[in-house]
Amino acid sequence: MLIAVICTLLTLVESDNDVVLYRGTTAYPLTTLDHPGLPFVSVSDFCRALGYAQERTDQGLRVTVFNRLIIFETESQRVDLGWKKLTVQMRSVDSVLFVRVDHLIQTFSEVIGKDLIYEPTSKSVHLPDDKRLNIALRTRWTEGFMRVSFLFSKRIEAPNLYRSGQFLILSVKAPTITVDKTYFELNEAIEDISVFTNLPDSTSEIHLKLGPTVRNTQAEPFASTQSELVVKISGTFTAAVDPVAAFHDASAQESPGIHRIVIDPGHGGKDLGARGPSGLEEKMVTLDLARKLKRHLEATGKYEVMLTRNEDFALPLKVRTGVANNFNADLFLSVHMNAIVRPDAWGSETYYLSLDEQDDFAENYTVTFENQEDEDTAGEDSEFGSELDLLLWDLAQSEHVDDSFRVARYIQEELNILAGVRSRGVKQAPLKVLKGAVMPAVLIEVAFISNPSEEKKLRDYEFKAKVVRAISRAIDRYDRDVQRRSASQTAEMQEETP
Repeated sequence: MLIAVICTLLTLVESDNDVVLYRGTTAYPLTTLDHPGLPFVSVSDFCRALGYAQERTDQGLRVTVFNRLIIFETESQRVDLGWKKLTVQMRSVDSVLFVRVDHLIQTFSEVIGKDLIYEPTSKSVHLPDDKRLNIALRTRWTEGFMRVSFLFSKRIEAPNLYRSGQFLILSVKAPTITVDKTYFELNEAIEDISVFTNLPDSTSEIHLKLGPTVRNTQAEPFASTQSELVVKISGTFTAAVDPVAAFHDASAQESPGIHRIVIDPGHGGKDLGARGPSGLEEKMVTLDLARKLKRHLEATGKYEVMLTRNEDFALPLKVRTGVANNFNADLFLSVHMNAIVRPDAWGSETYYLSLDEQDDFAENYTVTFENQEDEDTAGEDSEFGSELDLLLWDLAQSEHVDDSFRVARYIQEELNILAGVRSRGVKQAPLKVLKGAVMPAVLIEVAFISNPSEEKKLRDYEFKAKVVRAISRAIDRYDRDVQRRSASQTAEMQEETP
């Protein structure tokens, strides 16, 4: 056994003949490990050549590509792309991560939507460096919906997406595009696809011909920093997944439980929220946590999740609940960080709505601070909000108070379990962001950003991952709770039926 280990180590030594990455005509040498078969190359060198941010962790390496997080997990020998996981061969030598060259090519070809090529004779990797916009299409059934992803190879202005008859049309400001359909399959929702380039207005279009049973299409808010547009198509389908009808007709056909969740990252744009002692801004922490929570919940395959904002922009409070109402959400979570003058305050708090707006709450920091709105956004519907035909009912939460309390309690209990997080209890307050929501709604104050030690935790990837898992467990508990109560009510009704 010892001899085998020594032999393996001897083969995993840096090569004098490094693999070279060619981006167009520019060459980037990649530190290489010789290995029987294909060589292993340094992921860090590869990412530096392409300008991708990276962060080493105890579990492996995190790489950010157009704000899309890619996680290399050394122990499991897998790479998490967000929408799928790939098994790859990787080695860690002197804290440097090496991945087998063909596996690295497969990974990044999927992520950036361009086909990288490895030439073994010259030990070179080639990445086309053209000016064209490449759009990679992905399709996937998700609990009754056809989920279509448009992955853009570079940052672009917000594309124009609209319906015209039986066609769903995506228009981008690029005279020439290439479309990667490797992971795109025609189906009941999309019967055909056509691509038109070099149009008179210097745009290009992708036309998706929708099937006759399609009822609705809905796009998530586009974030240019993520270079991805997601569209969900609902209808009456007979796919093998046996999808249920979706969106606004879902309540009559879906099984009891939680299906759609809206996560609201607090603050945004000029509204920074609270600021930590070292300058960490609440608006950026809430956005990061919300993205991570969305990704985690969707990975379970049980929930469809939408963010009220998926990049840094301001959003009026009433628009936030309006997004949830128009998404027909079953649950609304507003994510915030706490702050107080006392720098030693620590722990988490979870709020649900109180309809009592008496002076008892006047001294409450959370109520005062979280009810503030930026002057530029307060009172305006914004283009996004007006299109949703937003409605604000002051007493809309009254019939959901009990369930909101249940959600808040589950979340608080799970956050209490986290090491170093002390419970500050479930609380009730007249928070504007929860008013108007026609579903259970809570506001989570994850930690005190005003506390130097908690601010440090909020910069830590592992701590945020624990928070995400805790909230996810709480949502699962609430989902089971809803199902149990529904089953009990059904049984009682059956007993009463003569």
